[in-house]
Amino acid sequence: MREGKSKLFILFCFIFFNSSLFALDNAQRDIINNVIAKQKELSEKISKELLAISEGIKVNINRKFLSADKSAFEKNLNLLINGDSTIGLNKPSKLSVLNQLKSAKEDWDNLKGKLILKEVSNNIDNYNRLNQKLIDLTSKIEQSIELYDEVKSPKKDIRFALSNLITQVMEIENRKEHIISMAGRQTMLSQKIAKEAIFIALKIKPKEYRKKILASASLFDKTLKALWKGDKKLKIAPTKDKRAIKQIKFIEKIWQPFYHSVKKIATSQKIDGEALKYIIKNNENLLRQSHKLLMYFREDKTIKTNISKIAQNALEIADRQRMLSQKMLKEKLLIIGGINPERYKAKIRGTVLLFEHGIQGLLIGDEKRGLIKMSDERIRKELKKALVIWNKVRLIYLRRPNLTNKQLSLIIKENQPLLDEMTKIVKMIKNSTEL
Repeated sequence: MREGKSKLFILFCFIFFNSSLFALDNAQRDIINNVIAKQKELSEKISKELLAISEGIKVNINRKFLSADKSAFEKNLNLLINGDSTIGLNKPSKLSVLNQLKSAKEDWDNLKGKLILKEVSNNIDNYNRLNQKLIDLTSKIEQSIELYDEVKSPKKDIRFALSNLITQVMEIENRKEHIISMAGRQTMLSQKIAKEAIFIALKIKPKEYRKKILASASLFDKTLKALWKGDKKLKIAPTKDKRAIKQIKFIEKIWQPFYHSVKKIATSQKIDGEALKYIIKNNENLLRQSHKLLMYFREDKTIKTNISKIAQNALEIADRQRMLSQKMLKEKLLIIGGINPERYKAKIRGTVLLFEHGIQGLLIGDEKRGLIKMSDERIRKELKKALVIWNKVRLIYLRRPNLTNKQLSLIIKENQPLLDEMTKIVKMIKNSTEL
């Protein structure tokens, strides 16, 4: 028996320390992730340039940018397929990865010739169709790295069976953090949707925000369903908590008319006053009820967690920062639009104060809120980046409603980077081993 255990231990160690036999090493993974991140960025740029061309905005300049970005996109795709020794990128060793990338290349070859002026000029339907193909193509490229992590049948190789078992154990341990992160994202989305509706009403890049509000609402809807019945793609298991199920059903009742109003705002060329009024009136109730659901998941004892109480406190505050970043811009836009300004002036002061306490507490600690100073240098680096962004806009949020165009442009421009930084910090706290 002892000898059997010894052999199993040796085999376990073999798997643990030789995972490079069937997975990417960290260096390769980092390089591939960087290239794929660049592809996503280029895809977004191509989409924006194509939209600008379709609307006759700076056509010659955008055609020049579009040509350069298409060339860069193709170059990066070829790098992923063929490798490049100058950047230390190997050619894919796994056939399924290579086939996935070659399939993406075929899609790109069919698509790139259509990403031109005559295909989209005064034709929004053509633009939407081509843009969706570009999104699907980028998603296919992004999924290629996941194929490295697929394991073989346990009947064929015991290493993969044990590796799969180890993965499952880790997934169970991380389940609570992931579910809480998804539930926390719902609070942020409730405010992001309201913010985007107000952008449309104020005629601030309405075409862009019509697309964005639909994407935000679709994500909220999909996540709400996943938190109840589970979703493999979102890596969420069905909940068994009776309080959570009851709360999800309640949210579903208030969400459906809200979602209906969002669709009206997004699809109508004229502002639907009743739909906008409904979103403004009900978004904070959606936020409150989503937060209540979040608290139920945090209190659910049947969901295991492997992070410390200190990390949980930090995660809660960082998660809240995502929501506050969207809430404060929503409130500022309502003040600018003259919608119940006195009410929202009082609200925005509280929102700004909470955000400021949160970011300072994560950086230097806050005994009252059970926060200690973040010791993980990688997290501190991102917090400092977020603080730099915050310092650019802080006084603008606290000023009187009469903002200059430059000030308004700045808070709009910096809102997404601030949200992105806080989202990155949430993920880093969740995965940190130093808390």
